[in-house]
Amino acid sequence: MTHRERQDSLVAEKELMRLRAQISDGDAEARQALFEKISGLLLGDTSQASDGEKSLMDDILVDLIDHVEFSIRKKLAARLAEQGSAPHKLLNYLMRDDIQIARPILLKSAAPSDEDLICVIEDATRDHRQSVAARAKVSAFVSDALVESGEIQVIVTLLENPGAHLSPGATTKLVNNSRRAEAIRAPLLARDELNPYQAHAMFWWVSSALRGNILKNFQIDEKTFDQALAASIKEGVEEALADQHLTSMLKKVAQGGGRALSGLMAYLKGSSGAKLNANFAHLLGISEGTANKILSDGAGDALAVCCKAIEADRQQFTRLFLLIDYKRYGQNRPIGHLANVSASFDAISSQDARKTLCLWEAQELARAA
Repeated sequence: MTHRERQDSLVAEKELMRLRAQISDGDAEARQALFEKISGLLLGDTSQASDGEKSLMDDILVDLIDHVEFSIRKKLAARLAEQGSAPHKLLNYLMRDDIQIARPILLKSAAPSDEDLICVIEDATRDHRQSVAARAKVSAFVSDALVESGEIQVIVTLLENPGAHLSPGATTKLVNNSRRAEAIRAPLLARDELNPYQAHAMFWWVSSALRGNILKNFQIDEKTFDQALAASIKEGVEEALADQHLTSMLKKVAQGGGRALSGLMAYLKGSSGAKLNANFAHLLGISEGTANKILSDGAGDALAVCCKAIEADRQQFTRLFLLIDYKRYGQNRPIGHLANVSASFDAISSQDARKTLCLWEAQELARAA
């Protein structure tokens, strides 16, 4: 900057300071006229303005904004939303204004930092958080704050936004929250951040349709078992014990086939309701905790997976389902329910069913430790 430019800048700053000092003296009309003049200068070509001048103009606009009509604030916010940069104090004020004013900035402006957006999430209304969740790009840092709000509709909007990114911690929190919040289950299962271990943990509390989604789209591989074993270790189960148990179980279920099923049917026919869980666990070589989850699943999808794991055919599965259903409820349910659960039986291969059964056992080890 030349000497002459520095002199002009000092004159401009003095003029701005003089205008700021007169704010309290003017009437409402004069304040509004001053606001429009200063905002026009600040949002126009400011390449010749110093940082000090820009800061002063920003301060003056914030001092004046409470005296400005709604329509002018709305027009200004729409203009700011289209710019790559904006006066920081004014921007933060307008982001907290009435949602009709704030929405364009929250949805479209590239100017707010993650820190700015998180302050809005913490200070403003649910409508403001909803708009932040719908931005074209939402960082994991901002998503964490939105998830922490606990507002279901905001979280659904975030999950349905392909431009949003979820941190591992937020994803885990949402998996746990989905047990109580039905609305987030389907959009969460559609997220790329969700891994098979987490998806199969949700199996026990989602609908039959979503269970089919899990069994079809979240294939269990070696990495998933490693994650299950790591969770078991973290919870205090020795790795060797967990690994040995799962290997033995997988081998027993895979080799049991018809013999296991025949023995299971004969065993269960003579079992009382009180011993049903223990006998079922013994015959399949699984823990009573896993057996209890399978038998407590009123929909029957878990039993369908279990039967497919031991390579039962559809007729054998039907007989076993009706037997266990009768022992649980003292009567058979409508035939329509059997048709629904049979679809789950048909949808999974025996190999995938065995992997699923073993994963459930690993997750139960982690839970029960």
